[in-house]
Amino acid sequence: MTWGWRIVVLVALLAAFGYEVAPLWSAGFVYEDAQWNAACIGAIPMTVRAIPRRLTITAWCAQMGQSPRAYHAANVALHLLVGLFVAAVVAQVTRAEAATWAAVVLWLLHPLNMETIAYVSTRGEAIAALGVLGACLLALRGHPWLAAVAAVGGVMGKESAIAVVALVPLVLWMRDGRKTCHVAAGVALLVLLTLGASWLLALTSSLSVSLSWALLQASAAARLICLAVVPWGQTIDYDYERVLTLLKLAAAGALVAFAWSAYRIGAKAPLLAGGMGWMLVALAPRFLVATPRSVLNEHQFYLPLIGGAFVVAGLLTHTERIYGSHTALA
Repeated sequence: MTWGWRIVVLVALLAAFGYEVAPLWSAGFVYEDAQWNAACIGAIPMTVRAIPRRLTITAWCAQMGQSPRAYHAANVALHLLVGLFVAAVVAQVTRAEAATWAAVVLWLLHPLNMETIAYVSTRGEAIAALGVLGACLLALRGHPWLAAVAAVGGVMGKESAIAVVALVPLVLWMRDGRKTCHVAAGVALLVLLTLGASWLLALTSSLSVSLSWALLQASAAARLICLAVVPWGQTIDYDYERVLTLLKLAAAGALVAFAWSAYRIGAKAPLLAGGMGWMLVALAPRFLVATPRSVLNEHQFYLPLIGGAFVVAGLLTHTERIYGSHTALA
């Protein structure tokens, strides 16, 4: 692609994104924003201002007294920055320009991301994503200690960024294949065992309650993955409590099938499999920590949806590889 076409595509992409976020410039605050303002003025005790979200709170407090439009502008800028990091990581993994553009288009314009952009209290999701992507990019470029610093920054955005300890080796595997396969598998297994042990130690309720939470989250995760493919039927507060138990079991089974499919295609399409794996790994913390009356929602799917960008890039590169081999045979 020539530089002229690159500029045309970039301008068209930014214009489409600008149209999508245009309503935000006249939008105000929402109900949870008051809690963040209270944290900044000291109405919430320091013990409640947890260290894992220290960076998010600092970023919020830096804008105290500004208009809602300024807060929305900061969220829009953060999302664009995350898009830039998505492009950098996908480019490092694929070395394919078309796949990189496809991933960025999906990321910037996907409707599921709009809740994180529009809901100013969810800024932590974007900061966590920046930390995770920064750690992946630095690891891909051979800077493990800087990657660790970026990972800590992500966790200081939001606790869900802890998934970075498995996502970094996963990205290395997507690029290098079997050379880092055993390292990636070992780290991922260690993380899962650690999280699983923490979950079991933290249980204070009955097993049935824990299983109920897992099934509830499974139904939400399956729905959001479907919305990532076909973004139709979005709603602010989907009532997962009313989903039949049989459908929740079916959703859990669908997630297992999704994971098995990723494993099966790993050798032939590592980027596609890695994107699917990214979604599941990034979703894992939401299953292990019960948050009553806060089932997995769209803004919490911000980090997992980055896996969708890898899936799109993987589909494109895999299709090109198959088409190229058929052309060569002809």
